[in-house]
Amino acid sequence: MGEWWNADPEAVIAQALPNGGGPNVSDAYTINGLPGPLYNCSAQDTFKLKVKPGKTLLRMINATLNDELFFSIANHTLTMVDVDAIYVKPFETETILITPGQTTNLLLKAKPQPQFPNATFIMAGRPYATGQGTIDNSTVAGILQYEQPPKGF
Repeated sequence: MGEWWNADPEAVIAQALPNGGGPNVSDAYTINGLPGPLYNCSAQDTFKLKVKPGKTLLRMINATLNDELFFSIANHTLTMVDVDAIYVKPFETETILITPGQTTNLLLKAKPQPQFPNATFIMAGRPYATGQGTIDNSTVAGILQYEQPPKGF
């Protein structure tokens, strides 16, 4: 997960430092560099994660400048197994919070194929913020897409 900037991020930080305020917000959040269908100009620029039934390993990286982000996949459970290259006691969750620069490995429990043939589900990320300051309160979305099994299965 990351951000889309129409400005140079270094210039944004340089502008904020002299007065001690927060930096301007990015123009969009991204999943694998794509802003997704919820932004006006990017419906065709949506990341699609193709999965097969069973478990799938996801490697999440928060590459945003300053924003902590929630992430979840509709109607799916995630099992966290690693945070910042350190194994953790696995636990299941529907939503994770990932901070700037943080990495995590997740197991996605993909649904059985007969129940959801050719199904698609929204993957979404949005910021967590408390207090005052500037924040991009938008949501980034991608698509989890089940692959069709080969004929004869």
